[in-house]
Amino acid sequence: MKNLIKREDGDSHVSILFYSLIVTFFVMFGLSIWQYTEAKGIINSAANEVLQVMKVQNGANAQTRQQFNDLLVRAGMDPSKVTFQATSQTVQRGDVLEIKASRTVDIYGAKILGLTFSLPINVKVTGLAHKLIREGG
Repeated sequence: MKNLIKREDGDSHVSILFYSLIVTFFVMFGLSIWQYTEAKGIINSAANEVLQVMKVQNGANAQTRQQFNDLLVRAGMDPSKVTFQATSQTVQRGDVLEIKASRTVDIYGAKILGLTFSLPINVKVTGLAHKLIREGG
């Protein structure tokens, strides 16, 4: 047993296992941070694209949510995990349009330590409606 723990030169085999565990933790933690930033970028990009459509339509409707979902699917994200709130139609020219989208992402690096940890992603984009809606004709 002593030969298994110590090598002839005095170094320990256990230290190699310990260092590899630490390296694995930091790699998994780094991948989790990368996953978080990628998910936030995808949601932000989809929200900005849909906001451009909302500016022309003076608000959101059922098609707006479908367009948002389609953009998420094309980017490889499950739209059922993303909540979506937007200013509904019809607002007047110059009124504020807003999209709020959110999702939580699990940090897998913490699972190595037996912890369950997740971070929320909250995206909010705003713009102004473009069309002037005339009343009475």
